[in-house]
Amino acid sequence: MRNSFLLLFAVLFITGKASAQLLQPCASDEMRKRMIAKNPDLLQAEAAYETQINAALKNINFDRVTRTTSTDESGNVTFWYDIPVVVHIIHDFNENQDYLSDNYIFQSLIDWNTVYAKQNSDTSEIIAPFRKWAGNPHIRLHLATIDPNGNPTK
Repeated sequence: MRNSFLLLFAVLFITGKASAQLLQPCASDEMRKRMIAKNPDLLQAEAAYETQINAALKNINFDRVTRTTSTDESGNVTFWYDIPVVVHIIHDFNENQDYLSDNYIFQSLIDWNTVYAKQNSDTSEIIAPFRKWAGNPHIRLHLATIDPNGNPTK
């Protein structure tokens, strides 16, 4: 379960919001170079983090992920990995904060699945260097219905 969350975190971290890059070039490479110039030990930390991610990815048990197949009218077979997710809402119960309804979470899941399936309306606006990486990884996220102890959850 922990490895699945690590994979999900990595995917979410990597994908981010591409729309921001349409407005201005990403300055992350320049900022990274500045940070490394100030603290060269960051290269070792990056390498250790990369090793940790690669090791965790190798340990993911895909047998625990449900694989669903479907056939369209043309006979094309599509498969999906159905991944249960848990959404944690963290706040300090401040009266001025917005309340997130269940419907907001449900809609967010629909939005995430739309983006992961590359069915969002702005895919034509992906900047050239990232087009080759854009695709449909055939995953569907859904809210988990059972907690790690086997108890029902919403």
